[in-house]
This record gives sequence, structure tokens and C-alpha cells, in this order.
Amino acid sequence: MKDVSNQQIAEHLKRLNTWWEDGGADEATQALRPRAYLEPVRRLLQDPNLRRAVVLLGPRRVGCTRSASMKGAQLNYARWGADHREVDMVELSPALVPTSALEIKWSDQYVQRPEGLEGLMRFARKNHLAQVWATTRSAFGKRTVDGTEIRQWPAAVLAFHYGGRAVRGRLAGHSAAIKGIEA
Repeated sequence: MKDVSNQQIAEHLKRLNTWWEDGGADEATQALRPRAYLEPVRRLLQDPNLRRAVVLLGPRRVGCTRSASMKGAQLNYARWGADHREVDMVELSPALVPTSALEIKWSDQYVQRPEGLEGLMRFARKNHLAQVWATTRSAFGKRTVDGTEIRQWPAAVLAFHYGGRAVRGRLAGHSAAIKGIEA
């Protein structure tokens, strides 16, 4: 595998996400021809009544997100079900079938009572998921509720773990684990 320095990663991210620093696109980006699909995607992202996921396919998903941000799109939370029970992230198979889900929580209360994650549990039952994730503030946990394993890690640890794997390009076929932690 090719070694990539932190400086190369930072330069690449800066080039892809110019608005992060100065709030606007650089000259090279402004000179690019607008993508044909940008306007329909922007309308979907701005629709507050949207009750389904918007999936962007293709090798340049980040570019489309970047373009939408440059357009100043108002992003709305994608609610999938009743009573405003949301699931923050859903992992999809190539056939667009849910394979896992993540609920982001900033509390440790659900480690002792994971059945309180109602939206996540409803989504898991509806989609027959064997494993789902929920973040915590500082605690690790692993429990099985209604046949679904709920793994809980602190949000910062989970973000660092997956972020590091994704940057190294080794996310496919990866099993998340930390030595000495049974979660």
C-alpha cells in the first residue's frame, strides 16, 4: 500500500473542500461546468418533507456533496419513520439494502438500557439487521436485544477508528475491534 503523508491528506482535503477555510469556491472550482444532476439533487436536499434517504451513486459522491455545499443548500435531516424516530447513518449493500445502522448519542445512559434506542431498534427489526451501532459519550457496551447485537463505543473513538481506516483505504472487509475491549 502506498504511504500517504498527513500533509498530502491535508492538501487533498483543502483542495476538495475550499469553502471550509474561506467560505467560497476557488477560481479553478468556479470555472468548472456545473454538473447536470446538481440541481435535482439540491432540490431533494432542500425538501423538508423528504421521508426517504437520498443516495448519491458514482465515484464522486464527495464532489456532489461539495457542490451542494457551495450552492448553500439547506440540508434537512432524513427521517425514515413515524414519531420522528431517526437513524443517523445507514450502511447500504451494493444493492442498496441496509446492512447496518448507527445512532449518534452523546450520553452513556443507553449502555445500561439499549432498548431505549427506539428508533434504532425499530429500524433494525424492520430491516432484519444482525448488528447495529450507537455512540456514547465515554462508555463501551455490547448487548443483544430482540436478536440484534447493539455495539456501543464513544463517539470520538468510533470516529477516529473508522476515519483512520477509511483514510488508509482499508475499510472494506474490516471488523472493528480494540484490544482489551469486549464491545
